[in-house]
Amino acid sequence: MSNGKPNFLALYFILTPVILVPVAAILFLLVRGDEGEQLYNKALAAAAGGNYEQAAVAFEAAAKRGHAESCYSLARLYQSGRLKADNPQEMIYVNLIRASLHGSIPAAYELGRLSLLPPEADYAQAALYFHTAALGGHAEAQFELGKLYEQGNGVKKSTLLAKEFYRKAAGQGNAGAQTALGILLITGNDSKPDFKQAEKFLYQAAGQGYAQAFTALGFIREKSAEKNPDTPIFDAQAGEFYCHAAMLNDPEGLVNYGDWLMRHNECKKALANYRQAVDKHNFAPAMHRLGVYYFKQSDPDYKQAKKYFEQAAASGYEPSKKNLQIMTDKSAKPTNP
Repeated sequence: MSNGKPNFLALYFILTPVILVPVAAILFLLVRGDEGEQLYNKALAAAAGGNYEQAAVAFEAAAKRGHAESCYSLARLYQSGRLKADNPQEMIYVNLIRASLHGSIPAAYELGRLSLLPPEADYAQAALYFHTAALGGHAEAQFELGKLYEQGNGVKKSTLLAKEFYRKAAGQGNAGAQTALGILLITGNDSKPDFKQAEKFLYQAAGQGYAQAFTALGFIREKSAEKNPDTPIFDAQAGEFYCHAAMLNDPEGLVNYGDWLMRHNECKKALANYRQAVDKHNFAPAMHRLGVYYFKQSDPDYKQAKKYFEQAAASGYEPSKKNLQIMTDKSAKPTNP
C-alpha cells in the first residue's frame, strides 16, 4: 500500500496467472475435445462406407486426443474382424483399456465380460470392471455384478448386494436381472420369501419373453397348488407356465414341465421333454429323470438307467451318484427266480 491506496498493480500480477492458466487449460482441452469429436465423426463416416482402414486411422487420431468412444470403436473393429492384426486379442484388450481409462462405461463392461472367458475366468478382475460400469449405470454390468455377489465369485458373497444390483438393472428393464431378483425373492435366503414381489419382477421378465421367468412363475403356482389341493386352477397355471418355458427351450422349464406331465400320466410327452433337455442342454437333472424312468419300470432296463445315471453323475449330480451306488448294491445280491 502506498499513500494509503491499495496497490492494484501488484494484485493484478499475482492474480492474472491464477485466472489465465486454468482458462487456457480448459480452452486447450475443449479444442482437443472438439478435434477428437470431428475425427470420430469422420471415422464413423468412413466405417459406414466400408473403409475400415481409413476409419481406423481417424479413430486412432481421435484416441490420441483422449476420445473414449474412438478407443472403444477401434476395439470393436478388431473384435468384428474388420481390422486385421497379428495379435487381434491384444489390440482389442489394449484399446478397451484405453477407452476405459478415458471413461468409457461400455469398455469397462466389455473388459469385465472378457475376464470371465475360459480357460481361466478371473472373477476378481471381472468384479472390478463390472463395478466401474455398474456405477456408471450399465444395466448388463449391474446384472453380472449381482450374479458375482450372489455366487461369491471374485467378491465376498452377499445376497443383499446381489439384490441391490439386480434391482438397479431390473429398473432399467433388464429381463435377466428381473428374473434373478424374482428367484431370490422366492427363495428368501437372507429374508422371508416374498412371492408377491417376486411375481411382479417375474411378470416383467416374462413380458419380454425371458424363458427362465416362466419357469419361476410355474414354480410359484406349483407351490400354491400344493398348499391348496382343492383349487385346481393353480396346478393348471403351473402347467401353462412350464409349458411356455419348455417352448422357449429353458432346460429347467423342460424338466419341470416333464415332471408336471408325469404327474398327469402323460409319460410319452414327459420323456420327450427330458430328452430335449439332455440333447440340447446336456442337463443333468433331465438325465437323472430318464435314468429313474428306466430303473422303475415293471421290466427295468438297467442298461439304459445306468447310462443316464452315469452321464448325470459325471456332471456332479449327486442323486445320480447315489442311484448308481444303489444299482451296484442290487447287482451284488442274488435275485429270486
